[in-house]
Amino acid sequence: MLRRVPNILTSLRIAAIPVLVWLAAARMSAAFTALMIACLIGDLVDGFLARALDAASPLGAMLDSIADALDRKSTRLNSS
Repeated sequence: MLRRVPNILTSLRIAAIPVLVWLAAARMSAAFTALMIACLIGDLVDGFLARALDAASPLGAMLDSIADALDRKSTRLNSS
């Protein structure tokens, strides 16, 4: 079960993207920043756990890349 935690954290980051976009569109910067910080901490934790538990997988790497790209795009949306 622990080996699935990194992919679950990455999936939660992807699920947070629509909320981040909505917060950016609604100009709710404080809430956007708080959720983005939570996503960044989740990114650090999932990467650490994937290595520590030897749970790295091609699917996890792909999902992490997608989550990273979407996080960056939502940040650009908030700054415009």
